[in-house]
Amino acid sequence: MSNEAPPLQKPEGKTIIGLTGNIATGKSVVRRMLQHLGAFGIDADGLTHLAMAKGAPAYRPIVQTFGRYVLNDEGQINRQRLGGIVFNDPEALKMLEAIIHPIVRQAIAALIERSPQDVIVIEAIKLMEGSLSGFCDQIWVADAPQDIRIARLIDKRQMAPKDAKRRVEVQNPQAEKTKQADVVINNGLSYEHTWEQVRTAWIALFGAPTSEAKTAAQDNAMVIRRATPSDARQIAAFLNDLDPSLDLSRSDVIGLFGQRAYFIALSGEDVKAIAGWQIENLIVSINELQFANSTNAAEVVAPLLSQLEEDAKTLQAEAALLFVNKDIYTDLENHFKALSYNALKPSEIRISAWREAAKEFAEDTEVCLLKKLREKRVLRPV
Repeated sequence: MSNEAPPLQKPEGKTIIGLTGNIATGKSVVRRMLQHLGAFGIDADGLTHLAMAKGAPAYRPIVQTFGRYVLNDEGQINRQRLGGIVFNDPEALKMLEAIIHPIVRQAIAALIERSPQDVIVIEAIKLMEGSLSGFCDQIWVADAPQDIRIARLIDKRQMAPKDAKRRVEVQNPQAEKTKQADVVINNGLSYEHTWEQVRTAWIALFGAPTSEAKTAAQDNAMVIRRATPSDARQIAAFLNDLDPSLDLSRSDVIGLFGQRAYFIALSGEDVKAIAGWQIENLIVSINELQFANSTNAAEVVAPLLSQLEEDAKTLQAEAALLFVNKDIYTDLENHFKALSYNALKPSEIRISAWREAAKEFAEDTEVCLLKKLREKRVLRPV
């Protein structure tokens, strides 16, 4: 394998946004918001993790280079053990990057080539330190005060305060990134504040987002479409009607848009069903499927999931994981089977990346269903 990563070729007719920022500045939130506006998002760090999965292209070279010590009991690469080696030895880090970078670059090139979207967002924590920045038309930097970033690491990643502080302080100064940015997104306040900045910057570059165009229902016909944060008030009303104890506001739902996307089924102005989903590392996880009490779920579930899948395929998802409560599964089991969703325990899923994603989201009260969306995987096993 060559130690030199092949240079990426700029695709014609596409705008490449490089998105970066130090740890816990909210890069992924900004990437998801850009996806709501119509961009195709690539998580370069997530691709790195996929490349190291058992059977994936980087797995064998890493084990041959660093030994079986880096494996856990299941034969997967333990990233903490590997990190303990390479982050304390610059030469070892160079060896790892020589394995990983060409593979990830190939994956990025394949994803961009197949993407129908005109705007591509590449999220990478080390965007500036490598050659990816020269490939980008725009550099966007997510920013947040240091104390907020430390608090996020403590809260979301369960780090000890001293460890969180150390992780923040050992990185290159955030100011070095913001100085080189075309757009800085201040991500230290509310999700709504972040959304307004992202949307404003998008409009300045590309005009009004086509994703916000609304399809009107005719003669009470059901309309199914991807939601945007501008639908937040209607979604809040729908969720509160199902469970008044939630007491969600428009701002609360915009916060949810920082974590996931929604497809909604509308009759007139009323939301009749929603599917909340997110795509990470080419895997769609649908972890919120709900129907209004007045809705015939059997009539809505097929078109709702089918349209979501079509959207997911444009984002090049390889598989869909659907998590539903046991009552919904019992009522709609035959419909799920007709749509090729197969009920499996997470431990029964063969492909390791899909299995790990299922374990991350699965709850004891839910049934996990899997559907393959693409035969040819981006990071094919070797």
